[in-house]
Amino acid sequence: MVKTKTEDLLNLFNKIRTTLNSSKHAEAHGKNPKGDISRGFDLLAEQIIFAYCREFFTYSINIFSEESGNQIIGSGCPIETWVIDPVDGSENFLRNLGISGLSIAVLPYGDTINSNRVEIGLMGNIVTGYAIIGQKGKGAFDSAGQRISVSKTTRLSQAIIGCDLNFKEREFDNRLIKLISLSRDIRRMGSTVSELMFVAVGGYDGYVDVRGQLTAEDFMAASCVIRESGGIITDINGSDWGDIADLTSPKTIIAAATSELHKELLNLFK
Repeated sequence: MVKTKTEDLLNLFNKIRTTLNSSKHAEAHGKNPKGDISRGFDLLAEQIIFAYCREFFTYSINIFSEESGNQIIGSGCPIETWVIDPVDGSENFLRNLGISGLSIAVLPYGDTINSNRVEIGLMGNIVTGYAIIGQKGKGAFDSAGQRISVSKTTRLSQAIIGCDLNFKEREFDNRLIKLISLSRDIRRMGSTVSELMFVAVGGYDGYVDVRGQLTAEDFMAASCVIRESGGIITDINGSDWGDIADLTSPKTIIAAATSELHKELLNLFK
């Protein structure tokens, strides 16, 4: 039986989580192109993805990875572009906190990345094994085949909002104080991929990161999954991120379950 692309991605995800959870590989290996420390498990997850592509796909794939940048796996002109974050929430994984995500976005081949061109997005918790997939125009489902959906929350006063508050290298955005006071409650888990998963399945009502430090691998798969589960995801200005050339261009995120809540969040950060 011929496997579908979603089955391939789920098999790859399971292979990565099984390998990583059998041995921590916590040693540091220098820094990635963004200047963050690369751990052994980051690089191992990336190498598993590369090896899987070489073994199971007969065509070339252009891969944008947080750990090694841009490279082509296979020979000849690529058919697809993958944008991957092998382990998002590395510090969580290192400290056994249980919330670390893997993210893969699949697009037709091109020189740039654009969220509107994502055909499949996979997001998964590499500790628990829970994974979700969105397919453009076909909806979003968990690995058991159950359809997932965002919440129906329309008002910020009723909303649980995920928010990254790590401003250690820049001035704190005081508008976040207003967000904290106006929302029902705030969460911060240390893994953007995992927190955007919570939006897609209705655990969070929204997610905000206005630091201007996120890069495409953090949200490219999520852009497909959240939209296919009924939600909205944009930058702080309410716009799509457009064409992105690499994984070093800093971006912002405002994600919400409903258009009403999204509008309220955007207005808060005007």
